[in-house]
Amino acid sequence: AHSLRQAMRPGNREWHDWLALMIRVCELLGRLHEARVIHKQLNPDHILVTSSGAPLLVDFGMATRFLREQADWNTPQLAGHRLPYIAPEQSGRINREIDYRTDYYSFGATLYELLTGQPPFAGREGLELVHCHIAHAPRPPHHINRLLPEAVSAVVLKLLAKDASERYQSAHGIVHDLRECLQRRGTAAAGDFVPASRDVSARFQVPKRLYGRTALLAQLEGRVEACAAGGRAIVLISGYTGVGKSSLVHELRRAVLERNGHFASGKFDQYRRNPPHSALLQALRELVRQHLTEPGERLAALGLRLREQLGGYLGTLVRLLPELGLIVPDSGVTTTSQHRFDEQGRLHLFTRLIDALTEPGQALTLFLDDLQWADPASLGLIESLATHAGLPRLLLVGSYRHNEIGPGHALAGFVERLRRSALPPVELRLQPLDLAQVRQLVADTLRCSEIECARLAEACHEKTQGNPFFLNQFLDAVYEEGLIRFHGQRWEWDEAAIRARALSTDVVELMVTRLRRLPERTRAVLPLAACIGGTFDLKTLSIVGEGRTRQLAHDLVPALGEGLIMPLDDGDRPERDPLGRARYRFAHDRVQQAAYSLLAEDAREQLHLRVGRLLRQNLDTGTLDRRVFEIAGHLNLARSTIDDPDERIALANLNLCAGLRARESAAFESALDYLDSGLDA
Repeated sequence: AHSLRQAMRPGNREWHDWLALMIRVCELLGRLHEARVIHKQLNPDHILVTSSGAPLLVDFGMATRFLREQADWNTPQLAGHRLPYIAPEQSGRINREIDYRTDYYSFGATLYELLTGQPPFAGREGLELVHCHIAHAPRPPHHINRLLPEAVSAVVLKLLAKDASERYQSAHGIVHDLRECLQRRGTAAAGDFVPASRDVSARFQVPKRLYGRTALLAQLEGRVEACAAGGRAIVLISGYTGVGKSSLVHELRRAVLERNGHFASGKFDQYRRNPPHSALLQALRELVRQHLTEPGERLAALGLRLREQLGGYLGTLVRLLPELGLIVPDSGVTTTSQHRFDEQGRLHLFTRLIDALTEPGQALTLFLDDLQWADPASLGLIESLATHAGLPRLLLVGSYRHNEIGPGHALAGFVERLRRSALPPVELRLQPLDLAQVRQLVADTLRCSEIECARLAEACHEKTQGNPFFLNQFLDAVYEEGLIRFHGQRWEWDEAAIRARALSTDVVELMVTRLRRLPERTRAVLPLAACIGGTFDLKTLSIVGEGRTRQLAHDLVPALGEGLIMPLDDGDRPERDPLGRARYRFAHDRVQQAAYSLLAEDAREQLHLRVGRLLRQNLDTGTLDRRVFEIAGHLNLARSTIDDPDERIALANLNLCAGLRARESAAFESALDYLDSGLDA
């Protein structure tokens, strides 16, 4: 057997011969997807052709069995030789998840090269090539190979659609169209050929694209444009939980990248066990990781800027953002990491860091999610950054749940002060989807006309009040119950049963019902994960669950399969992760909340006590110092259950350490809270 790349010699085959071979490859791919496997690195090197002419798919080192997963900036799929074939969602730079249709993009890129002699974006390398996959349309294949019929070109371009929902949805649909192209072999013009006319997937999947947000997205893109031209802005987006605030802002990633800018995000934790400024630090950590993917000369220039801007304070920042040490390895963290700051000094430090991380002429968009859970120090710093004139080309976007903000809430004062500032915020309020938008979403999900599903959409709108997250969960639930089913190459549904279905108005209750259908071991491990946080790693889970990482990874598989949690990094390949570095995140705050609610009230204190104790006992000194806020948070929640005098003294010392760390960051209210907790221990 030899690889497809070895077979791609000029003049080796006619286009119709390649098409005949790739039909067989697509049939293999369809069988792979039926077995719930996504290859994730399909390219000419990973397709073999035997001596009899039969194709084989090889190299499943990155394959996954999960329906969806989130790519990261530093994933192995960004290795150079794979870049010409990766789908936009594999870059980790846009608001889309990897799923089985990712393989269709790679199949299309491979087919493009077979038919034209070059990959879709020939001559591009590295981040420029990634940018092309995300933002540029490839040249139509028939413009390069004049012998190629337009119909073949149309199939390839549909495979290479940027958004997975615009690609083919089934291997059956691709095979049908490629065979029709072979039958039209003597016809150059596309004529009446319509791509995907027989393309209906038996896989139930609610589209991830936005509905009803076109005008709001255009407003945000206008702010990105203005900031790219040298302006500054702050945007505050409010709305009920599940209405799509985060999804709307993450949709901006593409617009930012098209303007050669950077987008980074952070999220405040609903259980508030993170260090002060946690969301901002998350965003800056993501920004640093983006820079780490850049060529050596640009990285060296960034290191020089950091030294010039921050000097002796680099050690302090490396303590907060260890990834900075990979850019400036000799930053003196051990000798200069004990600086203490007042609020002005803290602002000075962060503005210099942001300025250094933003290349001249580039715009930066920072998104801070769930401001209703922000600590006062974070709100103070965000307010200062938003109104600081020394940061041109900065777009700050914050989101919050307006219904959770009373008159005395810290965020209410924050918003009011910004309104009176020299740079008042742009304020957007997201509303639920109206009936027409729900009808469009349901039609796209079921691959039918809006007229056909009008009554079903009406029932869905009545049940969920147009809340996008609730709507998605409701559709998943009725599908799992068999009220929506695939039969005879089309989707069917039992409208009367769906209308009659009892449904709580609380989405958490709906999520709890879904969680209770999971296997017992999965139900047991998810509350532990929820206790750790919205994002958790396998090593921490193995500590608090007192189990082997491989077994725990296996226990998570049903929740991953249901899309309740998402794998990050190596979360889909635990067998290649002996150190337990794999990370996961809950698909939504409400899923985490539902998992946490599976525990009885009295069991929660005991769990926090166990988690705090196990983390304190099992982490090394450096990690313990870094996670002191998290550990103190767990033990403080269980303080009333601690009777041992020595353990209470240890808890007092832990709170003292957390209080001093908070004071170093000028998070004085947080520092006072920890010190008070230490006195009460």
